[in-house]
Amino acid sequence: EKRLARGRKSLVKQINENPRAIADIRAYMVYALSLSGPADPTLVDGLYETRGKLSAHGQALMALLLARTKDARAQEFVKKLEASASVGEPYVWWKSERQEMLDFSSDNSYETTSYVVKVLSVLDPKSDLLPKAARWLIDHRSDGFYWSSTEQTATAIYGLIDYLKVSGELKPNYSLSVFVNGKKVADRRMTDKDVSNPQPFVITVNPPEIHAGTNEVRVVKSGPGVLYWSAFATYFTREPKPAPTGGTELNVVREYFKLVPEKLKDRFVYAEQPLAGAVQSGDIVVVRLTVSATADEQYLQIEDPIPAGFDFVERENLYELKAKPPWWDFYYTQREFHDDRAALFSTVFARGQGQFHYLLKAITPGTFQANPARVLPMYEPARQGSTRSFIITVTPR
Repeated sequence: EKRLARGRKSLVKQINENPRAIADIRAYMVYALSLSGPADPTLVDGLYETRGKLSAHGQALMALLLARTKDARAQEFVKKLEASASVGEPYVWWKSERQEMLDFSSDNSYETTSYVVKVLSVLDPKSDLLPKAARWLIDHRSDGFYWSSTEQTATAIYGLIDYLKVSGELKPNYSLSVFVNGKKVADRRMTDKDVSNPQPFVITVNPPEIHAGTNEVRVVKSGPGVLYWSAFATYFTREPKPAPTGGTELNVVREYFKLVPEKLKDRFVYAEQPLAGAVQSGDIVVVRLTVSATADEQYLQIEDPIPAGFDFVERENLYELKAKPPWWDFYYTQREFHDDRAALFSTVFARGQGQFHYLLKAITPGTFQANPARVLPMYEPARQGSTRSFIITVTPR
């Protein structure tokens, strides 16, 4: 209690001695003061007078501050926040490009959205935006487990705790049925026991129950609680060259080049040439993947199946280039070579184009197919782009 009293005294002093402090920072300080005990109403009124200078982050803090004293002015900020939301189905979030606390430009959308989730949970729990904002926070975790920093993680949990209170997710009591083309394929009952000990509920649909063209999947829920569900289809096609997918929003192009050796004085160097025709066993092939995005992306995953008969060259520094092309860079955060594909990951991908590359060595003679490469945000797999397949022939040397 003694330390708390000293901290409050220091905070009041800082607030009073910095009347021109940035509005968002001042709102944060007064909100902290209100959480630790009573806050001087004149400080709150002073903040309200400068409300025009508050960003969405500051507006959320102001709404929480006013809510603590049941001040009706809190609803004014709720309406402003709801009107300023960024919407991209199935998500809602609040974009923020500056961290005032650290005094530099940086993506602060996670913390801002977390505070708005808390605001809506407290002041407008039936808002249609609330579950979409909570889902945005959950689906944009780093590696699916946490956010980009301990501060962001703590703030996200701080906002989501109140959402759990009003959503009823911790105490479900409902039944659900799943129908495919009018036929019931599954039933399940969900209770609070499933929250404390969750079990997978996977439904597999057999071929006779689906058909070419449109198929209808219907999920019927009865009872209180929130139901989350997802569906995906994996299929094979006999079409020799399936059409590429995607569009201008997110796209990937795959190209192949052959490294041709040239003797330069006492050593060999290599020049890249567009691949035309067959290659021979022992030839080195460069695979270039060009990703295009019309907006900044996070946690991009690029998967490129390789043709059978080829092996990865992991030590590409063994091949000295005569002149490195401008696209010969390392744009990825991580690169993995699997038995059948290359997987590349980019935590932050800036709007525009970026090139990725890796090397393959032709080993086994024959004619092989490389299935389409694809790019997708890891946590939004429905939004992806792909290339055509590619046929390549390897002849004996």
